[in-house]
Amino acid sequence: MQQRPFFLNHAPLLIKFICICSLLIWNHAFNQTADITGHVIDRRTKKPLHYANVFLSNTTFGTATLHDGSFQITNVPSGTYTLVVSMMGYHMKDMELNPLDRDINNIGFQLDEKVLKGESVSITATDHKAWRSNLKQFKRLFLGESKNAQECEILNEFMLDFHVNSVNGEFQAYGKESVKIKNHALGYQIDFYIQNFVYLENAYLKYEGRQLFKEMEPADEKQKLRWQKNRQKAYHGSLAHFLKSLYLKQISQEGFQIFMDSELPGRNRAVRSDRVDETSIVFDSSFPQLKKISFPQYLKVIYQREIEPYEYRQTSVTDGKQTSWLKMTHGDTTTIHAIGKLSNPFGMQIIGYMAWERFGDKVPLDFQL
Repeated sequence: MQQRPFFLNHAPLLIKFICICSLLIWNHAFNQTADITGHVIDRRTKKPLHYANVFLSNTTFGTATLHDGSFQITNVPSGTYTLVVSMMGYHMKDMELNPLDRDINNIGFQLDEKVLKGESVSITATDHKAWRSNLKQFKRLFLGESKNAQECEILNEFMLDFHVNSVNGEFQAYGKESVKIKNHALGYQIDFYIQNFVYLENAYLKYEGRQLFKEMEPADEKQKLRWQKNRQKAYHGSLAHFLKSLYLKQISQEGFQIFMDSELPGRNRAVRSDRVDETSIVFDSSFPQLKKISFPQYLKVIYQREIEPYEYRQTSVTDGKQTSWLKMTHGDTTTIHAIGKLSNPFGMQIIGYMAWERFGDKVPLDFQL
C-alpha cells in the first residue's frame, strides 16, 4: 500500500504527533543545574530494585539504580521534566518535576510487578506472515521513509504486537517492553516505551510514549562528524526548530516564512496564501517561559534553507520547498514553551513535510547546535 499522507487526491492525513515525553523548560536566565536523587523498591516486598532504568523522558539524561535501589542523575539543567522509572517485569511509573519544586532529592518510587498469564499460544505460518506485514507497516509509520529512517534498526522486534480493526482498518501497535532502536544515521540508541500508537489511513496517526536517548560511541572522527552534521540537519526545519523560532520571534532569521491559508491546496485547486508576520500570531502569556500562539486557519510554514529530499517528492506533489501546514484542533489558541514544545500535544494538526518526518529524524530535547 502506497502512503498518500498529505494532499494528493484524497483528504490529507492529519498527523497528530502526541509524543508525550517531557515538558522541559530551559532556564536561560540562571543556567543552573541540579542533581536528582532517589530510590526504587518493589511495592509488595519493599525490597530495593537493582538496575531499574531511571530517566528524564525525551532527553539523554538517565541512569540505572544501584544494588540498594538508589539512583542519581547529575548536572540536570533547571526546568520541568517527566521522570520515568522502568524495569522489565514491572509496570512503568513516572512523575512530573516542577521547576519551582526544590525537593528533588530522595524521590521514592514503588513499582508494581506485572502479573504474567501462563496461557499457551499457538502461532501458525499465516499468523507469522501477518505479523511480518504489520511490522513493516509499523516501521514505515513510526520511523518514517527518510534516509535517516532507513538507517534505523529495531533490535527487539519480537517485543512488538499489532492489531488491525476488521471494520475500519484502524492499525494499533503495542510494546511488551521498550522498543530498542539504533539510529545509525544520527548516532543514537533509543528506548521507546509505547503508550499509544494508532493509525487510520487518510485520517490520522497518533502515538505517545516515553523515550530515553543514548549517544552512541563513534568508531572514528569521520563518523563523529557525520553524526553531528546529520543531527543538525534533522533539527533544522523541524517542528521543534520552528516553534522555538516562533517563541523567539526570529522566524525570518531562522529561515522560515509563514502564510495564512483558508484551506489546504489540492492537485487542481489553488489557494490564496497571505504572508503574515510572527508578531501577529505570537503573544506573551502570564507564565514565564510560555507564549500564546493564535491563528484561525491553516498556518503554512516554508523552510527555505533546505530542499525537500527525493524520498518525500516521491509521495507528494511539491514545489521543492519544505512546506507544512499547522491547524489548531481546539479553538484557535494554544501555548508553546521556550524550547519549542507545545503545551498541549493534542492541540495541533501537522500536515505536509513536518508530518512526513517521523521518529527516524528525531533528536532529543537537550540537543544543542
